[in-house]
Amino acid sequence: MTHFERRAVLCVCLACLSVVGSARAQDTPPPTRAFPPAVEPATAPSAPAPATVPGQSPNAPGVPSTPASGYPYAPTSGYPPAPTPYRPWTPPGYPPSDRVASVPAQDDAADRWDRNNLLEAHLGIGTPYGYAGVAYERVLVRYFGLVFGGGMGSAGPQAVAGIRARIPFGSVALGAELSWSGGPYDWSRCRAFCLDDYDTKHWDFAHWVNVSPAVELRSAAGFNARLYMGLGELLNDPDVCYDAHSDDQECGGSGPTLFFLGFSLGATL
Repeated sequence: MTHFERRAVLCVCLACLSVVGSARAQDTPPPTRAFPPAVEPATAPSAPAPATVPGQSPNAPGVPSTPASGYPYAPTSGYPPAPTPYRPWTPPGYPPSDRVASVPAQDDAADRWDRNNLLEAHLGIGTPYGYAGVAYERVLVRYFGLVFGGGMGSAGPQAVAGIRARIPFGSVALGAELSWSGGPYDWSRCRAFCLDDYDTKHWDFAHWVNVSPAVELRSAAGFNARLYMGLGELLNDPDVCYDAHSDDQECGGSGPTLFFLGFSLGATL
């Protein structure tokens, strides 16, 4: 058999094998993919029908149309019961109270003036508390209190004790303070339009009586602002005097009346 004949026979055999393989592929069914069985979704249990009176429709007058939970839109099964309002505890032996406990009301304008302690920082000109000082007020009865304080004046430290009264109008109050104050004090007066020498007086410890009306503003949180002005009158004679136009340096006579203006910021305690 020649080489050409061998190649022809080989081609015929390959063609036969191809035809046989195609026939088998057509006869074999394609493979199928297995899936798990479908699960039916769970359904919520239906609510039982409301009880009706024989011979009466469910929507007839006298038949309640709301479930026992108290919420007309809530089903009676499958949900937690409706919350009940809190009622105060009743001691044993007493009938239960029907009063529902309520949240305490917010602090109103009157309550802010009933707080018993007030701490202040003062700034001013000629005030009983000096140029800068502090004060503590203790309320004894409604709208009346005692005040104690001190500060630094032009000639040295000052001490203050007095009483306060106020009438509130909402968050604003009108008041007054009557106080005693004491401490070293220097007084001077110039002559001839201050072209001549000065007359001076010195008190080692001057005693003053002071009266001052005031306007106060207090917030619900307890912050307090106070603007005041008044007059102070000296009660005792000076200890040292100097008169530039007299050889008689004896001290006597009434002391000066002093006008003062001050402002304070504080908070209730």
